[in-house]
Amino acid sequence: MSFDTFTLDFFRQLRQKGMPLTYDQYGLLLDAVRHGLGLEDHTRFMETCCLLWAKNSEEGKYIQEEFNIYYKTTLARIARDETKQQQALQPPRSEPKEKEPEKQAPIQGGDESDAKGEPNRSEDTSKKYSEETFTEHDAPTIAFYPPEKGTGEGNELDEQLYAADTNYIQSPFILSDDYLPISLRQMQQTWRGLRSYAAGRVGANIHWAETVQHVARQGVFTRPVYERIRENRIKLVILIDHHGSMTPHWELGQHLIKAALEDGGYADANVYYTHNLPIKYLYKNPGHTLDVPLNTVLAQCAARHTTFVIFSDAGASRGHFNPQRIIATQDFLGQLKKCTKSVAWLNPMPRHRWEDTSAELIERMTPMYECMESDLEAAVRTLKTGRYARI
Repeated sequence: MSFDTFTLDFFRQLRQKGMPLTYDQYGLLLDAVRHGLGLEDHTRFMETCCLLWAKNSEEGKYIQEEFNIYYKTTLARIARDETKQQQALQPPRSEPKEKEPEKQAPIQGGDESDAKGEPNRSEDTSKKYSEETFTEHDAPTIAFYPPEKGTGEGNELDEQLYAADTNYIQSPFILSDDYLPISLRQMQQTWRGLRSYAAGRVGANIHWAETVQHVARQGVFTRPVYERIRENRIKLVILIDHHGSMTPHWELGQHLIKAALEDGGYADANVYYTHNLPIKYLYKNPGHTLDVPLNTVLAQCAARHTTFVIFSDAGASRGHFNPQRIIATQDFLGQLKKCTKSVAWLNPMPRHRWEDTSAELIERMTPMYECMESDLEAAVRTLKTGRYARI
């Protein structure tokens, strides 16, 4: 059993018992472990779980109780498995050809084991490693060591079964940014291609060449001519579908937003969150506590250079074909295209996964692209020109 399996099984056990934990919280625990928090021993690891997952003292006590039970039970199970493997490797004993009936007689005053013959080793071993025999004092300590510290000291069981697993790729959840289909740098460069500059408001710097020409035309100096600041005319609105089937694509969506706001030239872009499709409201935060009426957002988007980007799997993650979702999407896109310059749909699922799902029909309603560098560049061309840019 690897370290990741140990933590993931404990996390799932808490969820099955009704504790409202999310996989984002599981990701926080993995990040903490990668930075060396809670790796001293199993007690520190339990305290780390309480720190990240418990919202109050009652939940903290509950996590401690469940961890102690899970820890001891797991050790007992591993020990029994080890014993069975050792017994399976031992050569079978040769049975005597003829068994003498009642040859061994009770011995007065002797040892009980001598009177009954050799005890059953497998039975004694199973009793020895039963769950009840492991207590806080005699249970082995799991060796939680980060990769750079090695396995450290500990008993043989710890080193073989509970040494920290340095290969985090074995985790069923890939939470590293290195595995995104497009890097943050590529996103930033692509967003910059969407910008369309024009002379905007008057700045504070004097345009000397224009001032001289103005004096030559007028024959007298009346006023200086100031430079106009070049402004990006494109107004960007990003709609992020999250929760449910979009949970695995959360990091990709956040990188998409970060690239546009920080270095993509769209610090004033409006970002809204929803689940599947907006019905009446959009939300300014992932917690859905700051709501904005959909009509208000569409009224603000009623500008000549406003572009709208939708980040959603359109039902492709689960392979569903939902007629109701298709009809609702068609109505939403109809309202959107009346008040925006152009719309582009970014789907985190690969194109071959769109077949026989709702995404296949939604692609016919609006330009839809994969979250790859070439597709994102085509999406930017669509947003800039208002025409469907094919790959």
